[in-house]
Amino acid sequence: MTSFSKWLPRFQIVACVTYVGKGGSGNFVKMVHDGFEYRGMQLLAKAYDVSKSVSKISNDELQLVFSKWNKGGQLSFLVEIAADIFGIKDDKYEGFLSGLKEERVQAAGVFQSGGFSDILGDQHIDKAKLTEDVRRALYASKICSYTQGMDLIRTKSIEMRWELTLGELAMIRKGVSVICAIFLVRIKKAYIRNPELANLLIDPEFAKEILD
Repeated sequence: MTSFSKWLPRFQIVACVTYVGKGGSGNFVKMVHDGFEYRGMQLLAKAYDVSKSVSKISNDELQLVFSKWNKGGQLSFLVEIAADIFGIKDDKYEGFLSGLKEERVQAAGVFQSGGFSDILGDQHIDKAKLTEDVRRALYASKICSYTQGMDLIRTKSIEMRWELTLGELAMIRKGVSVICAIFLVRIKKAYIRNPELANLLIDPEFAKEILD
């Protein structure tokens, strides 16, 4: 740790680097951070699916929605690139799908014969309200995801006597990974307010957002 401490300030200038702890703590924290990445991608995929399937929102509209989200509390690398993707026109892929008309008609017939239909087809959907509901659900889910992950790190740290600094670990990959997000700064501040914080959901700021 002594030699690492000498070079740590220089590393922190160009990347989000910090000393994690003793034993296998570094590998354990890396595993949890990978989980944050996968959960983040899954949550965005679900947000897309609900928005697209329920409100029939176009990709151009989704690009505007995700771009707007990326200017607020959802600011992150994943939301940013999702917005960029919605702006890409893939004529080859769309042509491939439209070329399967016979298969699509047959599949629709099978579902209709089984009593399945588009239950939302005749319903009016308020796109603005739906996208706001999805945004709030996405943000609440992100809070819950990080709550579980940070609690996992905290619990293992106590068990193994690693004495990990949770606030610093929240920031370790802020600028150099898929989970790059302003959200991580708020997690660090929560642990600065209360270094013994047992759960992010009982932090006053995060608790208020969940209740709202």
